[in-house]
Amino acid sequence: MYEQEVKLTAANEATLAQVLQSDTIRRLDTGIGARDSVPSTGVYYDTAARQLENHRCSLRARREEQNWRATFKFAGRIENGLFSRREMETEIGGWLDHAGQLPAGELRDQVIGIIPAEAPLIARVTVVMQRSIRNLHFADSEIELSADRATISKAKLQRRVDLYEIELELKRGDVAAVVQLGGLLTRQFALTPSTLSKHRIGRQLA
Repeated sequence: MYEQEVKLTAANEATLAQVLQSDTIRRLDTGIGARDSVPSTGVYYDTAARQLENHRCSLRARREEQNWRATFKFAGRIENGLFSRREMETEIGGWLDHAGQLPAGELRDQVIGIIPAEAPLIARVTVVMQRSIRNLHFADSEIELSADRATISKAKLQRRVDLYEIELELKRGDVAAVVQLGGLLTRQFALTPSTLSKHRIGRQLA
């Protein structure tokens, strides 16, 4: 599937609460699938030779409560603040040591087309996060709003960074609605359009 989303960096945690509790979001909220403060830990992997990074791809394992999923994201593009990229997901049994642990299927085939199945995977970036979700109906489109409180760290470094972020992801309809809603929220709240993914932020830590 293709992920199409806008990322907005919030000034602080209070800003996330203001957005979630605002009349704007309450008016748009469908009331379906809302979740609050869901904990998760995500680990982005690569090989020692950084083969995934060199292909502008990423492989993440994420634990959310008792559920484990692997996500493979292809090289994408950013245009007018909109992230567009193809991604695949599959259920897994735990953290990864090598790509050969991935279950048989297209995601595994894509990964081992870049790196050997038995090549050791190294945890490069870790994201510990609390996420709240609202499903919105806006401009005849369905948009998932995620409010994230995340701590991003880089393996073998003591440095980490806290991130407060709103993500708006198109689920159905016109992608222009996502951009339009992002503009509306930035005018109402202390939000700044971002061109960096959490993975990229972690990679840039030094």
